Amino acid sequence: MERFTAGIGPVGPECSDKITISKGTYEEKSICVENSNNYMQQCNIVSVGSNDQWGFEREITENSKLRGCIIHTFDCTLPNNKPKRKPQSDNVKFYPYCIGSESQKAPYLPYDQLWSLAKSKHAPKVLKMDVEGFEYDVILNSILTSNASTWPEQIVMEVHWGTRMVRLPWMPRTRTAAELALFFGV
Repeated sequence: MERFTAGIGPVGPECSDKITISKGTYEEKSICVENSNNYMQQCNIVSVGSNDQWGFEREITENSKLRGCIIHTFDCTLPNNKPKRKPQSDNVKFYPYCIGSESQKAPYLPYDQLWSLAKSKHAPKVLKMDVEGFEYDVILNSILTSNASTWPEQIVMEVHWGTRMVRLPWMPRTRTAAELALFFGV
């Protein structure tokens, strides 16, 4: 995070109340929250790509400022679509689908179809995404092409400059600084 902040600088408005998940690890993510009851009543968080690792969801459910949030976790890569370590909280929902673009077929769904499965009237406060290099296509061809009223307020994602996913056309090489800068510019 320190390297990102040094390279990109501050992004967006100042956050009056920031919560850090997995602090001090390579999984560290920061979320900006509002101090209001309305925020908690309408708090949906989307988590895309779990790999049956539930640390993010567990920390959200244990955080007093986020405890009322509903977490919708999407992942189609688990054996038999059955998570083994999912937190036993009613606020953590699991869906056996992955995020994809309009041209793909189930279990890969575009963002708007994925979000419709949550049956929520309010757009998510946060979208957490770790999709192993597919984030470029997902942002450009799934999220930005969906209805803007369903866009998340914040996106927290792992950005890959290299990947081992053979289905990605750029897999044999790494992303350049220019490609990353252009992606962040979008």
